[in-house]
Amino acid sequence: MLLVCTLLAEVDVIPHVVSPLQQYPRWDKGDRVAYYGYTRDNLVPLISELDLMISDGDYCIDNVYNRIVSVLIHGEKQFIPRRSKNFYKYW
Repeated sequence: MLLVCTLLAEVDVIPHVVSPLQQYPRWDKGDRVAYYGYTRDNLVPLISELDLMISDGDYCIDNVYNRIVSVLIHGEKQFIPRRSKNFYKYW
């Protein structure tokens, strides 16, 4: 007589989740002059667009707001380095 034993086990495999390394803009290490120039060059044209919106009574400010935020974020990504905490030595 042959006995066969089968074992059914459910094993929950939890994948090792690695949290992404959080990085912060380091304004003290970036090229702020280039950032200011970039934002000036890209935000000045919006002034005339805002004046036109006000004179026409068309107050769809969301589009202009999104463009302003986009310019600021793109400029920061282009000219300001991002580093994790403790990347630079404190001394």
